[in-house]
Amino acid sequence: MAGLLLRRSEDRADAFAAVDGPALNFLPALGAVDDGGPVLQVPGAGCLALSRDQVGLMRHVVHVGVRPAHWLMTPGEGADGLHARIDRVEPRGAVTRVHCRLRGAHASAASVVVETEWPGSETLPRGLRVRLQARPWHLVLFDAQGRALAA
Repeated sequence: MAGLLLRRSEDRADAFAAVDGPALNFLPALGAVDDGGPVLQVPGAGCLALSRDQVGLMRHVVHVGVRPAHWLMTPGEGADGLHARIDRVEPRGAVTRVHCRLRGAHASAASVVVETEWPGSETLPRGLRVRLQARPWHLVLFDAQGRALAA
């Protein structure tokens, strides 16, 4: 049974299976192209870069999923990534779980969980502005029916 659940979580065939495994940050998204190439716009919060292999999927994407361990978090704001503020920090041994609130009118209630091994991350102050990014191959793309899209 455990093997079946692990395979189902890793296959991520649909939104239910993807969130059934390790926690998944599930956000609304729209495909677009900017000066740097293909991106997913998370309304009000910013953009996540896509790979060239994912361009054909952009018009079908309505949600993007990112596992907490796959976020890259940097302090401050920049042009790329999602803009957020730290809401809560939970030290958990070697890993620190950081709860962030996304910026923007549409994302005002959206909370994102980040797991980081960043030295000193347990002392990050509440309200600190951060930028969240993820490598394109770590993005799980979903269509309007909740099915995972494969590049």
